[in-house]
Amino acid sequence: VEYYPAYVKPKPTSPSTYSSQWEAYVVANLNLYTVPLAIFLKRARELDFSSTNEYPRSLALVQRVLRVFSKQVVTVLNSVLNRRADALSASLATMHRDNLKAFCPPSSWTLADCQLDATNLLEEVFSQYQKRKNEMDIFDRIDARLNALFSGKIGSDETALQSLLSQVRYLMHLPQDYQVLPEEPKSSRGWGSFLGLGSRKDGSLLVENLL
Repeated sequence: VEYYPAYVKPKPTSPSTYSSQWEAYVVANLNLYTVPLAIFLKRARELDFSSTNEYPRSLALVQRVLRVFSKQVVTVLNSVLNRRADALSASLATMHRDNLKAFCPPSSWTLADCQLDATNLLEEVFSQYQKRKNEMDIFDRIDARLNALFSGKIGSDETALQSLLSQVRYLMHLPQDYQVLPEEPKSSRGWGSFLGLGSRKDGSLLVENLL
């Protein structure tokens, strides 16, 4: 994913350009999609999500891989892996497996077999993001909020994480109500909420816990 020339390198969050005319190609190269994905999901937890500087790059790598697996691509892969493909796709998949011979993964393997690795990756990304957020003091929070305000990127981190969750839910066929971490209680509205400081019942800011 790091070897695109700069002028054609897709943005990590850009939508997939897959269309139905590529279906035969995907089926004919089935395990060149599924096996690298399985390896990536197993090893991606080793990326650095704890560092403020490395987190964006590590998240971008995950996004860049998962953008390949759009809903249309996942539907095609599942139709073959779960033996629901039409005659043409089934024959292409058989030829592909015959070409791989001893290197072909077990025919019983499906995307769902990667669920544990995928959810472990989500937990690593979400927990490290939440940990860094909780460790920010009042000045870090104000600085981060102001930078986001003036760059027009307020809420962009949370949006990216929710998008990642949605992608993995569909890819791994997770329940729609699956949540990575327990939801935190929402703070009341106001400047404290905007700056991520929280507030007391009387409306004053919770500052002492951040210092």
